[in-house]
Amino acid sequence: MRSPVLLAALLALGLSTGARAASAQASATTATTITVDVVAGLSILKISDIDFGVVPAGSGANTLLATDPGAGGFHILGDRGRDVTVTITAPPIITSGGNSLPFAAAASVNETADDPAAATPATVGAGFTMKLRDQAPARNGRLGYVYVHGQITVAPAATPGVYTGVVTITAEL
Repeated sequence: MRSPVLLAALLALGLSTGARAASAQASATTATTITVDVVAGLSILKISDIDFGVVPAGSGANTLLATDPGAGGFHILGDRGRDVTVTITAPPIITSGGNSLPFAAAASVNETADDPAAATPATVGAGFTMKLRDQAPARNGRLGYVYVHGQITVAPAATPGVYTGVVTITAEL
């Protein structure tokens, strides 16, 4: 005889639950806040190209450091204190006609001064984050400094010629 009592209790529970759902509101209202952070934007100024100079065939690994005159130099200009993501894309080889030399790109960054000797290593390929800081030459904006350098390998059988490649630098807020 417990079954009819249990069934009646379950039926009553179901009806009361259904009654609560039927009494829900037919509309609801909420609000959201609009926010925008207007910035001056970003610019990249190329100071120098990457130039390994004259290298003899068979010289093997030739390394260009951030402090060497041939290192590529870039100034990133934007709003003070902003975190900027910088991505450097470099080819694995540089070419002269149908000939190629291996190129292993490297990068360094300095957030406080245009001083490659005090720069810290940065990644090439994957993006890295740097902060734009107050700099005297920036006036109304703030600067960060990026240096691109690396290594080429010149085998004894390397064909003479001018080898070139393109390194791309992108900065994003």
